Amino acid sequence: MPVFQQVVLGIFPIVFINLVGAVRFSCSSNPKCTCYKEAGLLFADCENLDLIKVPSFNADVGAINLANNRITKFPANLPRKIVHLDISENSLEYIGKTDLANYSKLQNLTNSIIYELNGPILGINSVKYLDLSNNFCRYISNHFFDGIQNVSYLDLSKNALGEVLGSDHHGQIFRNLANLTVLKLARNRITQLPSAIFRNLYKLEILNLSYNSLSEFSASLENMKRLKLLDLSNNQLSSLNAKTRNTIDYLSKTQKLFVNLGHNKWMCNCENLEFLQWMQFSKNVVFFDLDNFICTYEKTRFRFSDIDKLLQDLEKQCSSYIITIVIMTSLIIVFITTTFWRILYRYRWKLRYMYYVAREKYRDNVQRPDNTGNSAYYFDAFVSYADKDRRFVIELVKRLETDHNLKLCIHHRDFIPGTGVADNITNAIHNSRRTVAIMTSHFLESYWCMFELNMARMEEIYSRNGENVSFLVVLEKLAIAKIPFSFMDLIENRSYLEYPENEDKDEVSAFRSKLAGTLRMRESDFRTSSSITTQLE
Repeated sequence: MPVFQQVVLGIFPIVFINLVGAVRFSCSSNPKCTCYKEAGLLFADCENLDLIKVPSFNADVGAINLANNRITKFPANLPRKIVHLDISENSLEYIGKTDLANYSKLQNLTNSIIYELNGPILGINSVKYLDLSNNFCRYISNHFFDGIQNVSYLDLSKNALGEVLGSDHHGQIFRNLANLTVLKLARNRITQLPSAIFRNLYKLEILNLSYNSLSEFSASLENMKRLKLLDLSNNQLSSLNAKTRNTIDYLSKTQKLFVNLGHNKWMCNCENLEFLQWMQFSKNVVFFDLDNFICTYEKTRFRFSDIDKLLQDLEKQCSSYIITIVIMTSLIIVFITTTFWRILYRYRWKLRYMYYVAREKYRDNVQRPDNTGNSAYYFDAFVSYADKDRRFVIELVKRLETDHNLKLCIHHRDFIPGTGVADNITNAIHNSRRTVAIMTSHFLESYWCMFELNMARMEEIYSRNGENVSFLVVLEKLAIAKIPFSFMDLIENRSYLEYPENEDKDEVSAFRSKLAGTLRMRESDFRTSSSITTQLE
């Protein structure tokens, strides 16, 4: 008596396994095909006949076995009553757009050497099981599954889809498979998976990603509320990130979740301590064969059966490690901060100068003077002095302007009201050929006086191409000894005049004349002239 036997591989039905004693007759244009009839269904078995083309079949054939042939094109003109079609172990290198609206199910396409799955395959929404494993497939388009949206079992194992899956950042390939419950992607050379690749797999219960090359698992599992099995075994994982662990814990609250992490490159170190603790103490997550997991600790391999002792040792080691990290981090921060402030302090005047010049330039459209000639400057000199020396300065300025026809800038008279002090100072130095500092102890104690002198030095360096802008009038000899080291070159280069101590009229007059002559002097004359006499005899 003929018997039809259906064998289940995993949960996938395979037909044409054994038909014992069935009545045989012709149902195909190829006489080598054997036909059987069982339980009202007509089977055509054309397996392993070295076929290149698909033969024609009688209209009442319901199941066709074309496995182990050399067929290169997807079968067309199949019987309308077809229920099962097996074209495994063929050479279907390409599946393009195919309309199977007249056929009900396509169950097995394994081992067909299909390099590209472009699709879409239309008209077979009733398909529940689809096996495309072991096809050497390297490409699958975003539209391949558009016509088979009701598939619940999809096997894509043993292909080469790692690159195309790794670039699917928006989850387009599986976007229409909302009814999928089983997805097998084992042995696909996958090195990475985008976060959103499985975003629409709401009903997924089994996800198999074993035997790939994942060094990090970042695909989101949040929408898989029904997930029961996650297989990440035989990859290159050394840990699972906190987000993935939290998601697994969340999913395991409603039902037991089985996770296979075996045969990965687990490291038992401080960086992995939280992950190891999570595996050890998770309540609703069941890890396959956890006791036989192996991790490396200080070049020694440990089984997870000794995980309790190992965790204790790690916790002790990591506590001191954390302290070391905190200390080293603090020292690095202190070093960087100190270095930053030292650099900032060293270049503080340059930074201030550049800030005020830039602000003045872009706010008021003040143009920098052309230092190629005297006519470029609005003032012959900007006079910098302390308020306690104001009386002396007023008299000096009056004589220089009246008797020597000089135009001088002094802050109490020429600064623009409503403008910031620093902006006024920078603008005055810009528009003056020289900056004259009345050097006294009061001057050295004044913040704004030192600010003016430093801004004048910055003007020399960054705007006047090294021109000697600053000039000192020493009103108190003792002040010279207190001058900051950065201004000692003015003393060494004798770029100063000493005011006569006895205030003799002739000496004072000679002092004013010499100062006036210095302020009128062009830069070219100033550089080539002999050093200025520091004391009038």
